[in-house]
Amino acid sequence: MQRFNRSIGARLRIMIVMILLFASLLFSISFYAVSMSIINNSVMPQVDQMLEIGAKSVYQDLNISLAVQAQQGNGSDSGSGMQMESYLQDKVNTLKLESAYIAVVKDGKAEVVARNEKSVYKVKDVLVPVEDIQKAKQGEMNVTGAYSDSYGLHKTAFFAIAGSNLVLGVNEDVGFVQEKSQQILWICIGITIATLLLGGIISTIVVRKVVEPIAELVRHSEKIAQGDLSQEPKVIGNNEIAQLARSFQSMSHNLKEMIGHVLSTSGAVVQGSDELLRRTEAIGVKVQDSTVAAGEVAKGSTSIASAAAENAQAMEEIAQGVQHIASSANDVSDQISEATEETVNGNTLAQNAVAQMSQVGQAADESLRYIHSMNERSEAIGSIVSAIFDITKQIQMLSLNASIEAARAGEHGRGFAVVAGEVRKLAEQSKEATQQISDYLVTIQEVSQQSVDSVTRVSREIHSGTEMVQQASSAFNQLSQLMQTINATIQTVSAATEQVSASSEEVSASVEETALIAANAQHMIQEIGLNSEEQLSEMEGYSEVVRQLSKQATELQTAVQKFKIK
Repeated sequence: MQRFNRSIGARLRIMIVMILLFASLLFSISFYAVSMSIINNSVMPQVDQMLEIGAKSVYQDLNISLAVQAQQGNGSDSGSGMQMESYLQDKVNTLKLESAYIAVVKDGKAEVVARNEKSVYKVKDVLVPVEDIQKAKQGEMNVTGAYSDSYGLHKTAFFAIAGSNLVLGVNEDVGFVQEKSQQILWICIGITIATLLLGGIISTIVVRKVVEPIAELVRHSEKIAQGDLSQEPKVIGNNEIAQLARSFQSMSHNLKEMIGHVLSTSGAVVQGSDELLRRTEAIGVKVQDSTVAAGEVAKGSTSIASAAAENAQAMEEIAQGVQHIASSANDVSDQISEATEETVNGNTLAQNAVAQMSQVGQAADESLRYIHSMNERSEAIGSIVSAIFDITKQIQMLSLNASIEAARAGEHGRGFAVVAGEVRKLAEQSKEATQQISDYLVTIQEVSQQSVDSVTRVSREIHSGTEMVQQASSAFNQLSQLMQTINATIQTVSAATEQVSASSEEVSASVEETALIAANAQHMIQEIGLNSEEQLSEMEGYSEVVRQLSKQATELQTAVQKFKIK
């Protein structure tokens, strides 16, 4: 601030003083030159004219013979000298001259031989302007310039006296010209000094009026650079500085609103990212549970496939037994008991297969519910991601407006421009993270839909296999009844054997079909398990992305909270 005052204030003060000094010098020099021109062109010519008139008047009434006698006599001691001094004194009084005298020129010098009674010159005084006297001796009147001798500053008109070596001189004191010149010079010096003092006072007032508002704006801009937006600059007047202050006031108000909006928006982003993280972790737990359930279903489907294979083998044995009954009717009674036991075992296996298929169906239905729930959670995450994407756009717009306002602030807004750049970078990173989450959610939804379709097909196949196994159980019951009938009436062994043979072939086909369905179900359930593992891995990636988003949102909120707006 002090450097600012020294730079602007000192320059303005020096500039105003120099302008006034130049103006005063110009005025003083012009005034002095004009005054001297008036003296030289008006006053001095009048003095010359007066001297010429006086010299001619004195010469016209001059008694030349008396002047020559005064030269030959002893100056004022002689009668002629006294008469000449009296005559010259009368002329001086009449013409209002300083003095008049008669000089003789000899040996290159001019000496006074007679002068008026009150003259400052004395007889035999040597006159200074010898060259002008020599010019007058040539026959023309000569008026000297201003010259100085021991009696002051004079101008003299010399007139040669005919018939002699005498010269008439008429003096006029021009010391007043020197006095007036000195007065004018001192007046010019006084004007210059007064102008400098006035310039100092004016420059001080102007500098205060100009620099103090600018210094106030500089202090306000420094507070803005430090993040303090709680104060506003004072606006007084309607000049350019007041307009600049209003611009600062408008900029501060806009920055305050923008920072407040960014604070509220960043808080919403932090809350949304935290909620998204919580839901993502919950979905990860659900997906992990689905993976475990899929593993259990896979184990159940393996058991079903094993039971179906055993049922197929049992049915083959039954078919062999029926064929053996057909080929050897005599051993029917012995084989009836064995066949009955095998039928009971087959019925038990069929009941077990029914129970296992029911469990597999329940597990498949539960997997389907979990997958539906996971799909719904994915859609909810998609909505949250869309909201975050919209918030990120708003942050980008706010950062762009902040950069524009900082650019308008120029040098004072550079610090805020850096903050606005960081906000824009964070917004771009949030946008990229949100886009990645959106892509991952689309992948999860596609995989979830595929899982739903696969589990639905598996469920249908399991229900179909259950029905087949139930039919097999019913067939075993019928077989048991047939065995009892055979045991009661051996006569119908052949017909019963044919019927059993046909039934056993149908059961064998059903069991084979059941085994095939169980194998397909096992394969699909294995795929569900793999998809669940992939979904778990994806959800872990989403959780990490959401954590990064939450961290960046928190950093953004911390950076914006540095600004003081209240």
